[in-house]
Amino acid sequence: MESTEKLDAWERLVSPQDVLEEMGLLTGDAESQGNVRKREAYWSVKTHYPSIDKLFNGFKSGNLIGIGGKHAVGKSALALNLAFNMAYHGTKVCLFSLEMPSEEVVIRLLAKIAGIEISALQSGDLTQGQLEAVREAVDVLGPLPLDIYDPPSMMVDDIHVAARNSLRGCDEGILIIDCLQLVDPSRDCGRYENFDEKLDLVAISLKGLAMELRAPVIVTTQLDRTDSLDDSYPLSEHADVVMFLDHAKEIEDLSELFSDELWLPMDIHVAKFRQGPVGGTLKFVFAPRRMTFLGED
Repeated sequence: MESTEKLDAWERLVSPQDVLEEMGLLTGDAESQGNVRKREAYWSVKTHYPSIDKLFNGFKSGNLIGIGGKHAVGKSALALNLAFNMAYHGTKVCLFSLEMPSEEVVIRLLAKIAGIEISALQSGDLTQGQLEAVREAVDVLGPLPLDIYDPPSMMVDDIHVAARNSLRGCDEGILIIDCLQLVDPSRDCGRYENFDEKLDLVAISLKGLAMELRAPVIVTTQLDRTDSLDDSYPLSEHADVVMFLDHAKEIEDLSELFSDELWLPMDIHVAKFRQGPVGGTLKFVFAPRRMTFLGED
């Protein structure tokens, strides 16, 4: 008798016609609202940053996307901005925050939405205008389709279970994991020789999860340099997209645009893109006190 695993594998076999029908491309009413949504969900999940969506046409289902950068460059902040943008526009976001508790995630998101400094929220020393902005931010943030998991460490198996529960029944969803170094391999992976091998096993499992859930998976990761991608980088082989976040080498004078805030020019370097060109740079600015990224249109 065949094992349950083998039977499950056979059940996943599909024909081209099955796939076309699932994508909403094989139907007598190809332009119906439901089938248009099917096609849009299959082709991409939009980030609502115009420059990112234009380059990648959104993030594809089944893709593993890496956001790399040096320590404290803003990787987590970019991940939270992506999470908010997508959840605000209706995409179900499952966020694994392994570097900060859920309370800090919420504070950072409130600061972004309200447009006030994180330190003011943390101290509670707010003006009447800021209090009103926070109340409005709470009304925006509360109903968002955003699930936050904040264990200090997590195995890939646990991420699988939580992600399935979070995205069950969703038309469009995405996973964001912050960060790769704090994820442990599956229980059945056995022993690994060193830290690099551990990260490689985790990356393989996360790519498998993206394929299984038919959803993009974004993962942040620390690295020593941000100008190249080589075989030693843990996502170099398994990710579909790898972006490096770094301070812009050419510092712009932003004082006329943002006289009341510290805004840092940031570059996002595209080091890997399976379906398009690499080597490009996307221009952003980052306000660390308000946890806000803005990109070019």
